[in-house]
Amino acid sequence: MTVFIAVLLIVLFITLADPVIRLIRLELRYKGKQEEKILEAKTNALEDGQIQAAMAERADWEAGQLADRILGAAALPVKQGPGFTTATAIDHRSRPRGESPKAHSDQD
Repeated sequence: MTVFIAVLLIVLFITLADPVIRLIRLELRYKGKQEEKILEAKTNALEDGQIQAAMAERADWEAGQLADRILGAAALPVKQGPGFTTATAIDHRSRPRGESPKAHSDQD
């Protein structure tokens, strides 16, 4: 008798859970297709000439900044790069050793 009730409960659970599981599967399928379309659009946008030009411009700017840093010119005012606000670097070469940057900037 207990086995019969257990089997009956299992069948009832499967029958009631089937529409819920189906709904969840449909929602997951919808979400997956939505994400796939978004990724496809982003991929197509990366192949666009304007994006490629912006990426090349940014790479050139970063290469110039790295070259300036290697040569020691990065202590001068930093040029504004694509997509960034203007920033200024501290010139460490012109102040006496042991003096803080604030003390140096107050003397100017």
